[in-house]
Amino acid sequence: MMSMVVVDRKWKALALFLTVIFIAVTSLTTYAADAKILETNVYNDEIYIFIKGISGVTSDSTVQIGNKVCQPEQISASPFEQMDVFMRTLILIDNSKSIPEKNHAEIQEILKGIVSNAKENEQIKIGTFSREAAYLCDYTSDHVILENIIDSITYKDQDTYLSDVLYNIISELNLENTYICTRIIILSDGADDNYIGYTNDEVRRFIESNPYPIYTIGFPKKNNASQLETMFSFSRAAKTDFFLMDGNTTSENILNTLFTDQNGVCFKLTPDESLKDGSNKSILLKLNTAEGAFEFKTNVDMPFGTVEDIQTEPMSTIQQEPESEAAIPMIIPTPLNKTDEMETKDSSKEAFPFLWIIILLAGVITILIIIFVFFVLLKKKKTSDAPNPVLPPEPEPIEDSTRLGFQPRFDSAPEKELWGNKHLILKNLDVPNIFFNVPITETVSIGRRSTQDIMIDDPEVSREHCKITLRGGLLYLQNYSKSNGTYYENVLVHEGDEVPIVNGGKIKMGQYQYSVELIDN
Repeated sequence: MMSMVVVDRKWKALALFLTVIFIAVTSLTTYAADAKILETNVYNDEIYIFIKGISGVTSDSTVQIGNKVCQPEQISASPFEQMDVFMRTLILIDNSKSIPEKNHAEIQEILKGIVSNAKENEQIKIGTFSREAAYLCDYTSDHVILENIIDSITYKDQDTYLSDVLYNIISELNLENTYICTRIIILSDGADDNYIGYTNDEVRRFIESNPYPIYTIGFPKKNNASQLETMFSFSRAAKTDFFLMDGNTTSENILNTLFTDQNGVCFKLTPDESLKDGSNKSILLKLNTAEGAFEFKTNVDMPFGTVEDIQTEPMSTIQQEPESEAAIPMIIPTPLNKTDEMETKDSSKEAFPFLWIIILLAGVITILIIIFVFFVLLKKKKTSDAPNPVLPPEPEPIEDSTRLGFQPRFDSAPEKELWGNKHLILKNLDVPNIFFNVPITETVSIGRRSTQDIMIDDPEVSREHCKITLRGGLLYLQNYSKSNGTYYENVLVHEGDEVPIVNGGKIKMGQYQYSVELIDN
């Protein structure tokens, strides 16, 4: 009886051991399955690659940029939890009344779950959006502030420009110049009321070339399946997850997925100066980790390195090599013998009559030309003696349509009498043969409406898009467009804002980019 008890205990111990091993292996497998690159950034000539799902790397791991393998001193790796700030989470809520009221409490639950599960070195920014994003706070890790903002969100009767808002947000992130990983979470029913803004294909291509993690949480209702599918396609373009709140997905499912982004390793690479040429290069990471061996690939636009001074030899010390005598062909005339001399004289005698014939013909032609000119002058004199005819009055000059903004001007530079002392030239940099040329004393208005000083026939340009003002000899740009946006030197000028612009500066309106020039006549 005693021996059977001992055997039974052994089997139980073995079973417990195997269970522990199974759980450990399963957890490692699950952890490793989530291993992927979250984001790649360039900051201060260094490359930051955020990889989730791994806890560390061994010394035999390798990193290759283009065709060059990085040396160990060029690589450093830091777990997310050891960084001061490793991640920023930007949350955007569609607070239009198109969101069913039954989903309001569910949205609040998801938002508070994201905040409560955030790590200490993660910052969160919350905003709503309609025609454009309206931020309710800056990036912060203060949970009290964030929860109070969540409680204050109200829903309004307004349009929603989802594609334009997302495109503009990514553009703004590109200008921030930070190494921190930034992810975007969008809660919406997918409604997009702007039909002349960025197309869905344009947004998807933009996301693919600027791969920020973009999570979308969609709320179904009647007849919005296609809109939700479009919104989810933005997440697929970013290679991240999306969630349909149809009753089968819970807030816990969403939080568990988002939680996987919080564990990983950030690699900082210092590339060789020879690689800093501004080109797009591939990066290959072969990593050996506790979770297994992984191979990751990403692409990055390399920074520009500094140009080293090239020492050249002074001109006075450079001695020019003498040209080889053989380089210049020498033609030496062959002396004529007496026979050749006699032949030459004979040929001259034969050519003598021919020469006189040419001279005679030239004289005849000259006499004929003189006679022709004489008769032409005589006829002209008779005509001048006749009374002058009464000419009709010249028509009034037609004002150039460009001044009214109907169409661009393609001809040469304008006359002083027409334009005055100063005029503004707006050149289309994408279609070089199109430019606008208008006088400017104070303000020039630009838009799609025919009443504007410069009318641009572009569906992505607002009817009253912007204006350029001449003040104190300087030019200023003010944006009027709420939806389509105006960019100066690739920086968004917000609605109502006015910024100074330089002569030759570049403005982006609609589909095209324009240069601005102020010219004295």
